[in-house]
Order: sequence, then C-alpha cells, then structure tokens
Amino acid sequence: LGISIKTVEAHRANIIEKLNANTVADLLKIALGSTTAKA
Repeated sequence: LGISIKTVEAHRANIIEKLNANTVADLLKIALGSTTAKA
C-alpha cells in the first residue's frame, strides 16, 4: 500500500482507543462479535 509501519501502528492505536479495547485480541473480539463485520 505504500504506507509506513508507524502509520499502521498509529491507526491501530486510534481504533483500539476509540473502541475501548485493551489489546489487539480485544479488538478482534469486538470485530468478530459485530453484526456489521463481514467475513
């Protein structure tokens, strides 16, 4: 995609904070439990 690792880390940190997740695993639980998530 042509973006830096730092950019990805920053976006991931912002998403985790907005969803009140503590870890990436928590983020996955939220995503998998969401009715709007598509496999």
